[in-house]
Amino acid sequence: MRILWFTNIPMPAVMRKFGLPELIGGYWMSEMLDHLKNLEGIKIAVVTVYPVCNDLTFIEDNIEYITYKQSKYNFQISESEKYLLKCSNIVNEWCPDIVHVHGTERFYGLLTARNMIKAPLVISIQGILGLYVKHFFGNLSFADILKSHGILRFLTFRGLFWDYLRIIKSKNQELEIFRDNMFFMGRTKWDETYVKSINPSAKYFHVDEMLRPIFLNQIWNIHQCRRHQIIFTNARRIRNNLETMLAAVKILKHKYTDIKLNLIGGINEKDQYGKLLKNIIVRNGLLDQVNFLGPLRGDAIVKELCLSHVFVITSHIENSPNSLCEAMAVGLPCVANYVGGIPSLIDNHQNGLFYPTSEPAMLAECLQEIFENDDLAINIGMEARKKARIRHSDKRIMNSLLNTYNTIIQQKI
Repeated sequence: MRILWFTNIPMPAVMRKFGLPELIGGYWMSEMLDHLKNLEGIKIAVVTVYPVCNDLTFIEDNIEYITYKQSKYNFQISESEKYLLKCSNIVNEWCPDIVHVHGTERFYGLLTARNMIKAPLVISIQGILGLYVKHFFGNLSFADILKSHGILRFLTFRGLFWDYLRIIKSKNQELEIFRDNMFFMGRTKWDETYVKSINPSAKYFHVDEMLRPIFLNQIWNIHQCRRHQIIFTNARRIRNNLETMLAAVKILKHKYTDIKLNLIGGINEKDQYGKLLKNIIVRNGLLDQVNFLGPLRGDAIVKELCLSHVFVITSHIENSPNSLCEAMAVGLPCVANYVGGIPSLIDNHQNGLFYPTSEPAMLAECLQEIFENDDLAINIGMEARKKARIRHSDKRIMNSLLNTYNTIIQQKI
């Protein structure tokens, strides 16, 4: 089987080739790639159009990598027809049995939407911009948005306003991709129902994402964790709604004087949202409660998960956040809000706790349940780990993926 991938970001081999540090993210793709390359009868190539890449074709570990350099000023602002033409030429030259596009956020799905190629193409859904854009500004007020735009930032296309325009353009392109393609892969009821609402005739296949082995090989132990320590990721993104997490910590800090909130990824104090978060932390006297861990690699993340008492996700919208899946995999008790695809991951009071979005008092109540009831914490952690090990089984995912590929190839014929 000849498989041609298109990815939004460069795979680790590409970054090594250009002497650049590996990007943080996209691990479900690199894990899947590592499994595919070892299968007999599989030939695979990966195409990426990205600003840090030069035009290059090379082979590593029996995988062919094809990269094109895209201007950083065009990246996710305007996708020139020349990139689509380059990608269609690759498909026609490489003659794959199937094309697999990872994500709807960029232009690759237009290859079949605009009838530029004949090979069957399947798109795996990551985020959904058309739904994310509704929550782009989160709880920010109009005044907060205006403050983020000094004249210099505005004239140099920086700030929330320009970011919003970029995602609006990408959303419209994404809508064409959803409407005019036939085959999609997803992993939650949320992304499945969205596909069917836009394109009732689309064929949807459930294929879960792989986790890095280190998250499946470590086990959280309540007797080895730091009591009342909370872990939270990706705070710098507005839709991740750190404000609610901070408000819950403020409620609890008087009862739990040793409470700590560890932020993986930190916040960017150079942008307005980062400044706003820092002001909230200072204004509410939370400097002693909040630790900024910065960007972390897998082994360091696992260590922090195992040292924590609870994982929390407060996002306004998500599909199936890998951070939550990783926390569940190690057996750490998780608290999440009932949004997007998260209900496909957690069963309330069985393998996690739910609370209403942007309700810090309810979030604080859930955290107190975990802090005060070791049996509850242990049980939902154990059940979370069981569910995650089934959901993220390498063998199960590879069977689903190959069955999907074969079904689409046969239907196309």
